[in-house]
Amino acid sequence: TVDFWYPDEDTPWSEAGCKNTLPLPLRVIQNSDPSRRYSSQILCCKGNYGGQFSGVCLSQLPSPPTLSPTDEGGLDFWYPDY
Repeated sequence: TVDFWYPDEDTPWSEAGCKNTLPLPLRVIQNSDPSRRYSSQILCCKGNYGGQFSGVCLSQLPSPPTLSPTDEGGLDFWYPDY
């Protein structure tokens, strides 16, 4: 692995995520723009796949967020908090 994350541009956007694996794609090696290299997987997902409806990138996180709220033992309905 490498110490940064980069978008997987070899996969269709709706199915892609971020990688930190070797060998690096040639486009990553040739692109010296540091804004295309991220210090964390979540920053890479936010920077490249923020509007991804499939949620593939976020689902690849070690602790991915859920797509819907979960019950925590409270009421089973919502109400306004005035």
